[in-house]
Amino acid sequence: MKKFLLSSAFAFLIMNAFAQIACPLDTKRNNGNGSCSAGQFTFTYALVPSAALRVNKIFENGIHRPDITTVPEVPTINVNKKQAVFCFSGGNLDPAALLKIEFWNDTDNDGQIDATEEKIDCFIPTQGPLPVVLANFNAVNKSGKVSLTWETLQEVENDGFEIQRRVGTGKYETVAFVDSKVIGGTGSGTTYSFDDNAPLAKGVTYYRLRQVDLNGQAAFSEVKALRGVGSPIVVSVYPNPSRGTTNVAIPEGTGTMDVTLDDFAGRSVQRWNGLNVRNLQLSNLKPGMYLLRITIRETGEQITERVTVQ
Repeated sequence: MKKFLLSSAFAFLIMNAFAQIACPLDTKRNNGNGSCSAGQFTFTYALVPSAALRVNKIFENGIHRPDITTVPEVPTINVNKKQAVFCFSGGNLDPAALLKIEFWNDTDNDGQIDATEEKIDCFIPTQGPLPVVLANFNAVNKSGKVSLTWETLQEVENDGFEIQRRVGTGKYETVAFVDSKVIGGTGSGTTYSFDDNAPLAKGVTYYRLRQVDLNGQAAFSEVKALRGVGSPIVVSVYPNPSRGTTNVAIPEGTGTMDVTLDDFAGRSVQRWNGLNVRNLQLSNLKPGMYLLRITIRETGEQITERVTVQ
């Protein structure tokens, strides 16, 4: 089954486009078997990349990896192949992970991102089949009804999207199907919207997209949760049990939260203060039982969930 990831043939610019710096056309990364002692990135460009190209930060599946650093800072430029090769140190990177790499042109060679220097964020793809690239997915309560919006960056053989809804602890039901706007289902991405005019139920209602390929394969988006007026706050933890990574869907309008994750011996594993998010990922968890505690600052309300890692 395909995932909402970038393809191995493309890396897409998601912020600003500059004349002198661009995202690579192709990326290869190697954990310890290349010319570098730890690992390396090989970025291939349409034009010979600048020797001032630098890597600032690396994110793996949306999580900053400060342990992964590029050494040396200056890449090896292969003029004939139009490539920039960076060695990296630190832990290995999952070959199936979606990476975001912050690039910049260090034109004064001081190792700092200055206001006048060009910078760019690039999503670096997994080495796998061409998928549909989902940039975002949002659900907003509008006067008791729900407006869904989402955006794709790239579509390949995309038939369209099922809108799926779940109320409380019930099962997901398909309430609509939105056809791909891209001719033939393959091409650059676009924006979509759908209004669920059914009154928002009391309690928590969950929404997700089921993206369907022309060949029938499908993949799910993240889950969005909306809370009805006067309803208690309920979060969705999935998958649970997990194999080390668990997602938490939090209803819209919950407000600022303090979140703790403790093991069953009472030791703090992860902690977040002052969050105002709708989705949270718990990652790198060892097998065992955990207690997730969410405290709403405005009301003092507390939600606890048991998390199991196999």
